[in-house]
Amino acid sequence: MHIVEAWGTGTPRVITSCKQYGLQEPVFEEFGDGIKATVYRLQANSRTSEQSNKLERRFDKIVPVRTQQTLILVGYSRELGITGKYAEAIEYAQQGVDICLKYGVYQNLPALLMILAECFYQVGYTEKSKELFTESFYLCKVVRDEVNKNIAADSLKEYFQIQIN
Repeated sequence: MHIVEAWGTGTPRVITSCKQYGLQEPVFEEFGDGIKATVYRLQANSRTSEQSNKLERRFDKIVPVRTQQTLILVGYSRELGITGKYAEAIEYAQQGVDICLKYGVYQNLPALLMILAECFYQVGYTEKSKELFTESFYLCKVVRDEVNKNIAADSLKEYFQIQIN
């Protein structure tokens, strides 16, 4: 999927970008097997609510913002699923699917479908899980994403004894 541009460059770029935009420097905290990054936003200014809403609607139309948002939702829903917070993971992954379909940005759709499938399986909705793993498999097959296609196929075999090629 080529998500990482270059190892070791992300944190310095985040800090530099925050400084460039006049934001407070982010705080990085280590916990367990991961880190938490707090990035501060600009304080509210004299813009009216109407102006802010108009600006937000304009920015919402920019497709790259939606592409990045789906990537963030993949990461966040994945982590929620790993930690057993399935209901939250389902909620965020579904938001990502909805964005993909509404704006025609399908790059992260297979991963979101697999996260949904796994979480639905874990909470006992096996038919929904089977359907989503199958959809993800065929989507990956169409876009030639062999890695995720194999993950979907392995999940179908392990959970439902379905052999799919």
